[in-house]
This record gives sequence, C-alpha cells and structure tokens, in this order.
Amino acid sequence: MKRSLFLVMVMLLGMLVGCSFSEAEDLSKENEALRKENEQLREALGLSKDEKIEEGKIPTKKLDQEKNNYIHTYLEITDVQAKYYTTKNGKEPGATFKLRNKGSRTLNNVEVTIFFKDANDSRITEHKVYPINKLRASEKDWILKPNYVWQLNQGEYWAASHVSEDWKEGNVDIEITNIEFVQ
Repeated sequence: MKRSLFLVMVMLLGMLVGCSFSEAEDLSKENEALRKENEQLREALGLSKDEKIEEGKIPTKKLDQEKNNYIHTYLEITDVQAKYYTTKNGKEPGATFKLRNKGSRTLNNVEVTIFFKDANDSRITEHKVYPINKLRASEKDWILKPNYVWQLNQGEYWAASHVSEDWKEGNVDIEITNIEFVQ
C-alpha cells in the first residue's frame, strides 16, 4: 500500500517536473532499496523505527555494552572525599577522588558524576566532571593509559555549585557515567 502510494506520488511529481514514467519507476526502486538499507542499519544498531540518530554520531548497542562492561570491570574510583572547602568567599561543596584504569585500553574521555545526598541518603543534586578530557590543555589530563591512576593535584577539588543546604557533608555517590576509547 505504502509503496503504491509512493509510486503514484513520484509519478505525479514526475509529471509536474517533466520526469518520465521509467525515471519515476527508477526513483521508486532506489527509494525502496534505501528504505531496506535503512531498516538493516537500524536493526544492526539496535534502534527502533522512531529513534532519531544525532548527526555525526552513530549509536550502537555493542559499543554501549563494551563501554559499560569496561567501566564496571576495569575502572575504579577510590579515595573519595566530599566536604565543604573553605574559600575566600565562604564555604563551597566539593569532592576529590582517584580514578584507576585496571584494563588494557587507553581512554581519552571519562565522564564522572558526583551525586550529592541528604541525611536520608536521597540524591538531591548531581555534578558532572571530566577528569580525562581530550580537550584539556594538560597532556596529563587527556588520556588514561592502562594501569594508570589519575588524581587532582594536592589541594585541588571539584567544586560543585548549586548544592542544596540539605546536603549532608561527606555523603556522595561517585559513578563513571561515560568513557571514550582512544582509537
């Protein structure tokens, strides 16, 4: 039904712009081939018909599974400290941690989310940080090699703005939420 309707529309359009029936039929066949290719690609990528693909980015379940497996198997966050740090403007919530790569792959982006929690252990806000980021100026901070440990310099911390007064000092969850492998 859809194919027939499309063929009629292509023929009408062809008549309006001077396209012959055989050219319209060729366009229809080309469209059908592209539609089938699109379906095959979506199936291979694990996407539904309605999911949109952001331009320049091709999501894949396999890559997401590989990243999640690597995060949970080979990456480790240790030495977590979260407190109010004294600044010249008063007190500021922040956190420090170490990030260890126990795997065999080099990473050039690591996203870490710090979840600030209240006295009831409920998450009340989050703050994303990027300790390993290929856009950072310092070469030390743009890759994490296998068996390496990353940490902030002595006296530095990740400052978190907009943390509610309900935050119980020291009460955080820190999770690695995304990574990118060096190709």
